Amino acid sequence: MAYQLTHLAGPVASLVGSDRLAEHLEVQDVRIQRDRREPLLLTSGETLEGHHLSGTYTLLVKPPGSRRPYRRKGDPFQLTLARQKVKQAESQGPTEQWLLAYASAGGKRWEVVNFLPQPAPPSEVSPEEAETPSSGASAS
Repeated sequence: MAYQLTHLAGPVASLVGSDRLAEHLEVQDVRIQRDRREPLLLTSGETLEGHHLSGTYTLLVKPPGSRRPYRRKGDPFQLTLARQKVKQAESQGPTEQWLLAYASAGGKRWEVVNFLPQPAPPSEVSPEEAETPSSGASAS
């Protein structure tokens, strides 16, 4: 929901400054009241398991320069998610990812957006080593 709220389309996006909107919004108290499942035919031709969700949420808006946030409770929402199985290395086995789905212009197929950030790759340096300055560094 936060992704949809902060990635507005068309002229409205430039009007509200959606490029900085995410840092001022927080979605809370999400209550899913309905989860209707059906296969989604994507514009790519792939079929994924779809979940049409509806329910309510609370939106917390923290305006810049204001000490007091604005809270709207019980706003209704509807969104569609697609579940995609992702192949990993053979040793790890398959995993899944969730994609935000939008009906295409014709309404018979679906477009998907990967709205979750990718996890950071595992670090090859331990946290202790990362905090210790390298021995070759000189103080200026």
